Amino acid sequence: MPNVKLFFNHKLVGADFKAKKAWLEIKDKKEIEITFDLCIGADGAFSATRYHMAKYCRQGKVKSL
Repeated sequence: MPNVKLFFNHKLVGADFKAKKAWLEIKDKKEIEITFDLCIGADGAFSATRYHMAKYCRQGKVKSL
């Protein structure tokens, strides 16, 4: 799928869900900025994605797809 990007072995260090931007840490502690329309975090129980999303929207106010 040409319009889908998957990132493996990257650490989410920040996200701005209003601006639809995220910052990922890659090898050698380098950081890259990405833009997104939809961000799916599959990063486990202590989810960095969930942590950053909670700063954007209050819990219980997330709309389902």
